[in-house]
Amino acid sequence: MRNFDPFLEDIYDNNNIDYELVLDENLKNVQDVLPLLLDRFESQKDKFEEYLPTTTDLGLLRIDFQDTKLNLKPNP
Repeated sequence: MRNFDPFLEDIYDNNNIDYELVLDENLKNVQDVLPLLLDRFESQKDKFEEYLPTTTDLGLLRIDFQDTKLNLKPNP
């Protein structure tokens, strides 16, 4: 399970981003924040696609990440 810690940390961090703060009109340099945030998500998407296996076995359990990986791809 330790192999999944970086992925879980990214998900936890993303769930705790205060998006209202990013959209605040009084934010001084919004033009700097938004590209950084988008770069973060793009790099995470690439990392998930490259390093997250399609399936993995943990003892008697088989975890299937196929749907997760498919959801990371942009819709045409």
